Amino acid sequence: MKNEAPILLVFEGPSGTGKTTLQHHLGQYLQHKNLKIKILPEFSTSPLGRIIAQYSKFGHELPFFLRGLNGALAYLSDKLYLLEKNLSSANEILILDRFILSQWILGSYFIKDEHSKQVLQQIIMQTKKWIEANFSQKSVIILLQSSSESLVARLEKREEFILDSENKAFLQQNVSDYNNFDYNLFEWNKLYLNSERPLPETLENLIHDIDKLLHQVNHD
Repeated sequence: MKNEAPILLVFEGPSGTGKTTLQHHLGQYLQHKNLKIKILPEFSTSPLGRIIAQYSKFGHELPFFLRGLNGALAYLSDKLYLLEKNLSSANEILILDRFILSQWILGSYFIKDEHSKQVLQQIIMQTKKWIEANFSQKSVIILLQSSSESLVARLEKREEFILDSENKAFLQQNVSDYNNFDYNLFEWNKLYLNSERPLPETLENLIHDIDKLLHQVNHD
């Protein structure tokens, strides 16, 4: 069998939409189908990745070195390190928690001046070209969608504290930014999934759509 570039199945969406949970369940399902699967974490185990993971819990204030353009580039660098480390995984399906869309959307939210936003977006577009050149064009972006009200309830339960007005406003803007993003910038397949539904129903819909796409991949 000819070695082919790894396929990425990447979960995207605001905090609380269930990316990590669905990533785990999808990985288990595909492993039971005897496919070569690797589940990648949101952050790498590099020194940079461990620092980012330490400070990136929802609702916690970021230290100065993870704010603004420098912070967005730190997140992007860790994501690239994680992807580059798994480039040799030929004929594998890599399931990834968050993609470079997060650096674009979240980075643009936290960066205040327009010039820095433009610099970040230009760097991400160059990064996109590298990713598309090294990973399969059969890759899929899985976009999880939910209302900000549902996310507030889910995050308050998960984090065990009441979100203040600032965090609620951030979630509301975050939902709007993800909904309004121009996903046509990415030529890969895209799945839009309503994650407000109960987990079994959401997972069933996800598995149905992924099975359909992978079936097409196997017959190309």
